[in-house]
Amino acid sequence: MSARLQRRDRRPDGVIPTCRAEPPSAIFGDYRTSTPMPDNAAPAASESPSPTHPRRVMVLGATGSIGRATVAELLRRGHTAMCFVRPGSAARVRLAPGAGVREGDLTQPGAFARDGLRGEPFDAVLSCLASRTGAPRDAWAIDHDAQRLALDAAREAGVPHFVLLSAICV
Repeated sequence: MSARLQRRDRRPDGVIPTCRAEPPSAIFGDYRTSTPMPDNAAPAASESPSPTHPRRVMVLGATGSIGRATVAELLRRGHTAMCFVRPGSAARVRLAPGAGVREGDLTQPGAFARDGLRGEPFDAVLSCLASRTGAPRDAWAIDHDAQRLALDAAREAGVPHFVLLSAICV
């Protein structure tokens, strides 16, 4: 971890906060069905497992390939998916039927709390955000800064889980 991140993350008492990692199945339920299946078989697309505890999930990056698939799977499993997207992007990208959509600029401080979370309770924020180019400037703006703003807003709002699906910032 760079000194820059350590200084920024350090609380006033000097402690650098850590997060508790949990597998996604601990939050959204197990992906496996209750009936054992052969190793080479997949559940039928029509099967819709019912979650023990349906979750209300805010999804970031929902208009990308992984985000759209994630939203569709959350809905298929009986969870509620609210998608926070860039202004105008919901009109260009078709999201799964049943997905809620809110628009705002995640790179602006306060925008996610105001336009996305809106003081409403969520069980988790699931971020599929990714920089478009992967160039250092874009990566810092989206893969670090926007993720950090979202994490801070979720923490401040009392959202108990924040799941980051990522490749570049692992």
